[in-house]
Amino acid sequence: MELAVLLAIVAIAASSVVLGAVAAAETALERANDVRIQALASRGDARARRIAGSVGQPQKLLGSLTAARVLFAAFIVATFAYLGARAYSPLGGAIGVGMAGGAYVALVQMTVGLVAARRPEEAALQMSQVVRVAGLIFAVPAWVLGLPARFVARFLHVVVAPGDATDILTLVEREEATGGVEEQERRMIRGIIALEDKIAREIMVPRIDIAAADIEDSIADVTAIVNERGFSRVPVFRENIDDIVGIVYAKELLRAVTNGGAGRDLASLVRPPVFIPESKRLDQLLTEMRGTRQHMAIVVDEYGGTAGLVTIEDLLEEIVGEIEDEYDVATPQMEVLSEDEVILDASSSTEVLRELLGLDVDSEDFDTVGGYLIHELGRLPSVGDEVRVGPLSMKVLSMSGRRVRRLRILRTHDEEPEGAQPR
Repeated sequence: MELAVLLAIVAIAASSVVLGAVAAAETALERANDVRIQALASRGDARARRIAGSVGQPQKLLGSLTAARVLFAAFIVATFAYLGARAYSPLGGAIGVGMAGGAYVALVQMTVGLVAARRPEEAALQMSQVVRVAGLIFAVPAWVLGLPARFVARFLHVVVAPGDATDILTLVEREEATGGVEEQERRMIRGIIALEDKIAREIMVPRIDIAAADIEDSIADVTAIVNERGFSRVPVFRENIDDIVGIVYAKELLRAVTNGGAGRDLASLVRPPVFIPESKRLDQLLTEMRGTRQHMAIVVDEYGGTAGLVTIEDLLEEIVGEIEDEYDVATPQMEVLSEDEVILDASSSTEVLRELLGLDVDSEDFDTVGGYLIHELGRLPSVGDEVRVGPLSMKVLSMSGRRVRRLRILRTHDEEPEGAQPR
C-alpha cells in the first residue's frame, strides 16, 4: 500500500474520531439541563465548570463547534474523493467515492448525536474538554465562516430572537416532571414570566381604597393615619385626590415628631411622586422601580385623574404570592368550601374563575370578580342579588356602600343557557 493512501486512511480515521466528538459535544450542549450542570459546578465539578456558562445558551460555543464539525466533515469527504481519484478515473472516482464519504460523515454524526441525546448531561460533562479546546482553536474559523451569514442577515434586516417565555416554561415543565423544580419555585417562575402580560390596572390599589392626606393637614394628623393604617408611605394631594402632589414617608414623619417638628408644614416632607399610566406593563414597571429605588407609583387614567396606586410589594406578590405583615387584616380573600363552591373577595382577579372553576373571562371592561358580576347583572347590586352565568351562580354576600365586598360562587352541574339570569 502506498504511503499516501495509508496516510489518507489514517487521516480519515482520526478525523472521524474528532468529528464524532465534536458532533456529540454540540448535541449535548443543546440538550443538557442547565440547572443540573450549574448544580454540579457549584459543588466543585471541574468538568461542569468548563461548560456551566454555555449549557442552555450554546450560542456562546456553538459557532466554534459547528465550524470544527464542518471543516472536519469537508476534510473527510475530500480525502475520500482523493482516494477514489487514485483508485479509479480521476473525475468519476472522485465523485463516486466522495459521495460515499458524505454518507459516511452523515452516519457518524447521526450515530453520535443519537447517543449524546439520550444522556445529554453525562455527554456534556465527558465532552467538556472537547468543548473548551474547540472554543479556543476554532473561534477564528467560526468567525470567518460566519461572515456570509452575518452579511445576509444584516442585508435582510434579520434579527435573531432570544429564547422566549415558551422555551422557559417548557424547561420548567420538564424539570417539574423529573422533580427538579419545587412547587413554590414553579409558581415564582411563572409569576415572573406573567409580568409581561399584565398591566398596572390589574393589580393597583383602586382609587376608592387609597388612604391619602391633604397637603394642608398637619404632620400630627398624617402621623395618626400612618399609626392607624400601618402604612410606610402616604400619598399627599391638593384639594382632591386627582391632584396628587407627592408622597410622604412614615419614617420622616416620625423623625419630625420626635425632633419637635410636628408644627412644620407637611409640604416640607413631601417627595415628588411617580406617575404611570394604567396600561404600564408590570415587567417594565418593576425594572424602573428597582432602578430608581421607588416603592410607590400613582396610576393615572386616560383623563389624567388618579385611578389607583401600585407599590413594590404589589409587584412582588405577583411573583411570590401574598405577603402579609403585622398590619394586614387577617381576612382571607378566598374560602374554598368545596370543589364547586367558594366565597371570594369581590376584588379578586377574574383569573380565579378560570383557575378554580374553569370559566374563561376576558374583557377590558373589568378586572375583578365583582366587576364581572356587575357586568352580567347590568345594574348596581344589592346584598342577596344573584346572577347565573352558564353553570355558575354568583351571589352578593356583603357590600360597603355601593361596592361589593364578598360574594359566593357556586358551580352547578345542570345545563343552563349562556348569559346572565338575574334573581
